[in-house]
Amino acid sequence: MRQYMSPNVKQFDKILRLETGMFLNLAVLVVMLVIYLVRKRRVAKERRAAQRERYEMDFTPSTRGGSIKQAKTGYFDVVVIGGGSTGVGVALDGATRGLRVCLVEQGDLACSTSSKSTKLLHGGVRYLDKAVRKMSISQLRLVIEALYERKAIMEIAPYLSQTIRMFVPLYSNLQTVFYFCLLKLYDWLAGSRSLGRSYFVGQEQAKMYNFHFREKNLTGAMVYYDGSMDDSRLNVMLGVTAAFHGATVLNHVKFISFDSNQGQMICVDRLTKRKFSIRTRTVVNATGSYTDITRRKTGKQSNMMVHSTGSHICIDSKFGPVGMGLVDKCTVDGRMLFVVPWMGFLVAGATERVVQHPSAVLPTKDDLDFIVAEINKFTSTKLCHEDVKSIWTGVRPLVQDSGSNNSENLVRSFKIIDDKNKVVSVTGGKWTTYRTAAKETIDFLVKNYKLKASRSCVTEDIRIVGSTGYSRNMFYRIAEWHEIDLSYAKHLQQTYGAYSFKLAEYLKKHRSRILVEYEHTYAEVLYVMRHEYAITLGDIVNRRFRIGFINVRDAERMAIKIREFLVLNNIWSNTTARKYSNMFYAELDEFGWSILNNPLYFIHLILISSKFV
Repeated sequence: MRQYMSPNVKQFDKILRLETGMFLNLAVLVVMLVIYLVRKRRVAKERRAAQRERYEMDFTPSTRGGSIKQAKTGYFDVVVIGGGSTGVGVALDGATRGLRVCLVEQGDLACSTSSKSTKLLHGGVRYLDKAVRKMSISQLRLVIEALYERKAIMEIAPYLSQTIRMFVPLYSNLQTVFYFCLLKLYDWLAGSRSLGRSYFVGQEQAKMYNFHFREKNLTGAMVYYDGSMDDSRLNVMLGVTAAFHGATVLNHVKFISFDSNQGQMICVDRLTKRKFSIRTRTVVNATGSYTDITRRKTGKQSNMMVHSTGSHICIDSKFGPVGMGLVDKCTVDGRMLFVVPWMGFLVAGATERVVQHPSAVLPTKDDLDFIVAEINKFTSTKLCHEDVKSIWTGVRPLVQDSGSNNSENLVRSFKIIDDKNKVVSVTGGKWTTYRTAAKETIDFLVKNYKLKASRSCVTEDIRIVGSTGYSRNMFYRIAEWHEIDLSYAKHLQQTYGAYSFKLAEYLKKHRSRILVEYEHTYAEVLYVMRHEYAITLGDIVNRRFRIGFINVRDAERMAIKIREFLVLNNIWSNTTARKYSNMFYAELDEFGWSILNNPLYFIHLILISSKFV
């Protein structure tokens, strides 16, 4: 029997079906609109990225003459003194906020402590160890901040940083428990920004990592993950990136004085000896261990810095664990020593030595003896002085603490000081926290000196030039583009990133190697001179190519070849070549030239010196 339905119910049912259909249609339209907007946003983002990539690839920094002219004629919101990691970080942060920024460095970019690090981009296992043993909240805060910044910098500079494994040998059950807990805490503090979880390996597996490892009393090892970097090139590329965003960058220009009433800074071009002035509203003193010296030039006589040096050596990779670094948990002076894989070699350090003045600090034979002895504690293949290829010393910029006179106990956090004369000093800190130091410095200037920034800090999202379009497999495209072998393509990728494609015009004529042992070509010499602010032999060989850090003897050989090439191609006159050669030989002692060379080797130096006269 068919059920009876009243007219009102039929009408309601019809209306309900109609409204349901309309609702479904509306929902479909909304979904389609959302998809359209998402796709439109994605396309717009890709278009902007493509435009930025084209613009970035077309970018070339101003010539030195052009940069000096900009400095002379411009009026800046900020002039930064110091071209280390903090200085270029401040320049980049200010430029990306729309401020008019100029940077001056008396030497080359990264010529001091910022290129003489342990090459680690790390949270600081050493500082976490101190935090736990001494119950130090300030050390713990430093580790947490550095762990966050470690990941940020690795994303900012993908082709100049990488994840590495670090091997911690353990020789007692108590050590095993302590370092297992310490490194698990290190992982936990990193959270989602961890580079990988630490793990324990037993005695037999630990032996597999290094066939020459000292096995007596070995109970096992902990392996943890950290970051490493190409410090000098990262420093240089941050400077180039600051220029890309509008900053004026000047190396080999020395700060002389600043008149805060007139807003006028006096500088001297160290290559031509000519003085000139720069007009600015504020000055940032980012000179690291030279902070007190720079402050005295602006009228402040008080000292606030403790000068602690750290030395490192470069050795063959056979003296370390296979495919990873090594941590010496407790040196004879109660510190940690790191052995880090870098550029196909191992960097080992650092020592701790307090000095009274930061200038002309050179590595010593005591530093060399100390590091060699520490490495020999762990390897049955004994390391000799003759195995050391290079040694260098950096000066840590430590800020005095009234509670401690021991440099080992001072926290590596940065400090911002307002001298109330339009000069703000930022000092202390370490490589991993340079970006935070720069951000807070510009924040301070904007707040206290009423600088008009167009936006807040964006440097966490600003990748260094050469990163746009970069991928780990880019070397295949580079090899095809330049018609070169994969080995050289990998070298270009790891050195210049996506900017490898910019070397095309140089590689057409000058693709021969400078030295057969290294991938570097004469094309790269011309490239870094035009695109990376390299001027002198030291700029090219030691900071752009890093040969001084790898092998000081090879650095000298490469410098001779480059000098001859530049003179032969009429890029340098004989007078210029002689001047830069003298500067280069004066610089070689920073890499252990006198310590590592046999006295008879100086006969060779005398014989080849005629090439530099």
